[in-house]
Amino acid sequence: MKVIAVIPARFKSTRFPGKPLADICGKPMIYWVSKQVSKANTLNGYVVATDDRLIYDACKKYDIPVVMTSDKHVNGTERVAEVAENSDADIFINVQGDEPMVDPQAIDAVADAFRKDLKLEYAQAAKEIVVPSDFVDNTVVKIAVSSDGWAVYLSRSPIPYPRTLNKFKAFKHIGIYGFTKPFLRDFIGMGESQLESIEGIEQLRAIENGRRLKIIEVQNDTVSVDTPADLEKILKYYSGHFKG
Repeated sequence: MKVIAVIPARFKSTRFPGKPLADICGKPMIYWVSKQVSKANTLNGYVVATDDRLIYDACKKYDIPVVMTSDKHVNGTERVAEVAENSDADIFINVQGDEPMVDPQAIDAVADAFRKDLKLEYAQAAKEIVVPSDFVDNTVVKIAVSSDGWAVYLSRSPIPYPRTLNKFKAFKHIGIYGFTKPFLRDFIGMGESQLESIEGIEQLRAIENGRRLKIIEVQNDTVSVDTPADLEKILKYYSGHFKG
């Protein structure tokens, strides 16, 4: 089984245009994301998928594997699907291009799930919520997980709602997803679903269409850079970690 990571990276972010090229200790953010991905032990390779020549050129400068993709894609999964159609890999791990401290062990955990279950077609990483404010923060996507580890629903609202229990495990979404090539083809063919449109969460497309999403619990959190303010926070907090 051949497993590769795909790092979608676009220039035209609404809240932070050009963020894959944002400077972190003298190198673009996409360099640090790629460096972390390269530390994963279970991958047969990785590639940045972009629609922007500046990002493409930056990757080439640092010898980062990169391919140009269509500028018509509306989300990272569509960009991964284009890469999949031109690849001989079996499993594709989508790693967000705005998480310069992404945990290689979390990537390995998602990749390992496919090697352990050959029937698995869709999986993603999740972490237990330990900061109470995350549970009510609508920018944090929560996951209701069944007792056997499958996603029941994802929402920006607090789920499951603690009507009677004071202590229970709640999970938040981590931006590491795994797909088989046939599933990616099906996913693109489904088109946007009603719940996906309402919540702005693309995993709901699969759930609404009767497909199963395996949740892989990981131990380490990640930090997404969605705005310039996020970048300032990550520079302040992690400056000592960026070496190389």
